[in-house]
Amino acid sequence: MKRLLLASTVLAVLATAPTAKAADVEYAPESDWTGAYLGAVIGYGSLNWTVEDYDGDLDSPADDEATGMMGGVTIGYNYQLDSVVLGVEADYSIASLSGDIGGCQCGDFDSDWPLQLEMDAFATVRGRLGYAIGDFMIFGAGGLAYASTELSIPDEDGAEYDYESYGWTLGAGLEYKATENMSIKAEYLYANFDEDFNLDDVEDGDDGDSFSLDDMHVVRGGVNISF
Repeated sequence: MKRLLLASTVLAVLATAPTAKAADVEYAPESDWTGAYLGAVIGYGSLNWTVEDYDGDLDSPADDEATGMMGGVTIGYNYQLDSVVLGVEADYSIASLSGDIGGCQCGDFDSDWPLQLEMDAFATVRGRLGYAIGDFMIFGAGGLAYASTELSIPDEDGAEYDYESYGWTLGAGLEYKATENMSIKAEYLYANFDEDFNLDDVEDGDDGDSFSLDDMHVVRGGVNISF
C-alpha cells in the first residue's frame, strides 16, 4: 500500500511539473506597429544625369553623378492587421550632393571652370506595406519623389540657376522595434525623375543644349518615435 501511495505521489509530481515550468515562462507579445510617428533619417545619395551638347560648347562632363550626404525628418502612420502593416510616410531631407557637369565655352566663361550641379533638397510621399515578425518588420514602399537642384556658374556675378524635379520612387527596408515607442530602420530608395532642363539661359544662347536628371539611389538609416 505504501509503495502504491509513493508511486501515485511521484506520478502526480511529474504530471504537474511541465505545467509549472510553462507557467514560469513569459512570452513577450508581438510588437504593435499601429499609430502615428515622427522620426529622423540620415544617409548617402547618388544622383545621375545626362548632358545633351548640340554645338560642342560644353566640355565632356567631369562627372555623370552628384554624390553626398543627406539628412532630414519623417512623419507617418501605420495600421496593423495581424502580421500585415499598412502605412503612409512623408519625409524631407536637406541634401549636400554635388558634381561637375562640364566646362562651359560660352560667353566669357573659360572651359577650365566647370558648371557645378548641386542637390540641396530631397523629399518623398510614399505608401508602405510591411510584414511584422516579432519585433521586426520588413517593408516595401512607393510613391512620389521631389528634388531641388542648383546649377552654378563661376563668373564674377556667381550666377545660380534653380531647378525643381518631380518623379516616382520605390524602396524597401527593415525596421526593428527597440522599445514600445521607438524603432530603428535601414532602407534603400530608388527615385526616377527623367526630366530635361534647357541650358540656353545658362549659356546665353539658343542652341538647345540641355541636361536631364535621370535617377537617384539613396541608402539611409533612421529612428522613429511613435505616439
